[in-house]
Amino acid sequence: MTDSSWDPAVRGVLGATARALKSIRGQWQEALALLPVSPDEDAMLEGLLPPDFATEARGLLECLLDSAISLGVIESLERTARYAAAGEEAS
Repeated sequence: MTDSSWDPAVRGVLGATARALKSIRGQWQEALALLPVSPDEDAMLEGLLPPDFATEARGLLECLLDSAISLGVIESLERTARYAAAGEEAS
């Protein structure tokens, strides 16, 4: 049997990271909900007009929510934090 004194600390870091990322995603979702859709958004997205702040911010937040911190990443962190090998209990 190997020394696993590091186990609770690593599990704690993984769990805390998952909680922090959920919080960040929540903040991004709240900010996205506050942003208005510009009546000229289609023209801005087609490059016919320069984007205004709301359109630029909406695009960034939508991209971040879709890819940067996906729910899959958070679920993987949570699952790994709870991981127990066959026949073992998670710490």
